[in-house]
Amino acid sequence: SDVCSSDLTGRKAVNIKADLSSIEPVGRVVEETNAGLGKVDILVNNAGIIRRDDLLQFSEEDWDAVIDTNLKSVFKASKAVLRAMMKARTGRLIFISSVVGLLGSAGQVNYSASKAGLVGAARSLAVSSFTDGKAMWVIRIWLTIRSIIFCALCRMC
Repeated sequence: SDVCSSDLTGRKAVNIKADLSSIEPVGRVVEETNAGLGKVDILVNNAGIIRRDDLLQFSEEDWDAVIDTNLKSVFKASKAVLRAMMKARTGRLIFISSVVGLLGSAGQVNYSASKAGLVGAARSLAVSSFTDGKAMWVIRIWLTIRSIIFCALCRMC
C-alpha cells in the first residue's frame, strides 16, 4: 500500500490494490488503511466488472462473479468501516454506480442488477445510518462517446 499526502490540503490518502472478485481481501484492505492512516474517513466503492451476454446464455458462475464484485464487495467494505464512522459521527461512503442500473442495457442484465442494487443500498443507508443526509453518496456514471457525465446525487438518488 502507498500512503500519499497532498501538498495543497495536507490530507493523506492510501492506495491499496486488491482483487475484490473474492471477498477475503476486504479485511486486509481495511487493516492496511487503518495502519497507514489511523482510520477510514472516506470509502469509495469503485470495484466493478461486466460479463456481457443474453440472460439465457449466462452461466451462474458469470452471474455470481459480477454480483460478488460489483455489489457484495460494497456490502463487505462498507460494513467493515461503517460502525467506526457512526461512532465517530463522521465519514463518507461513496458508491460508484451507473445509469445502466436505472435504464438497463442489452446483454448487461447482471451488471444492471448490480448497479441498481448499489442505488437501493445507498438509499437505505442514507435513511438508516446517515440520518444527516450528508454522508451517503452515489455517483452514477454515464459513458458517452464524447464525454463522461457524472451525476452526483445525495440521499434521494
